[in-house]
Amino acid sequence: MTDISRHPLLKQAFAVVQAIENCGASPHLTDAVGQAMDLLHAIDAYVLPVREEPAAPKVQAIQGEALSFMLDPLEQAIESTARVMRDERDHMAEISMTMAGNVPTTFLYSRLGKHLDELLAAQLMRVSRYE
Repeated sequence: MTDISRHPLLKQAFAVVQAIENCGASPHLTDAVGQAMDLLHAIDAYVLPVREEPAAPKVQAIQGEALSFMLDPLEQAIESTARVMRDERDHMAEISMTMAGNVPTTFLYSRLGKHLDELLAAQLMRVSRYE
């Protein structure tokens, strides 16, 4: 599967494929979609892979210094839910952006939004107890 986010040419070729598919069905259009997909795969094979970020320096313990800390489970749940929602939105943007540029939401995205609302409400209740 081609990751179209790797390069602007891949996004552009994918947009051409989508535009041809939106034209309807005919033997010529089906052939054109096949050729456009071949072009997309050829571009994918040609463009250089995305450079990986350099590895973060390793944390080393210094004698007398404490390195351990505990993350709050609620904060971890909020952060991971927000990350999954972002990934779902980005995935949907890649595969089903409308002609107007809108990204339709999925059931998963809506459910995660409700879950995030509940987590944030619990966090607000916890914080308001200490004020």
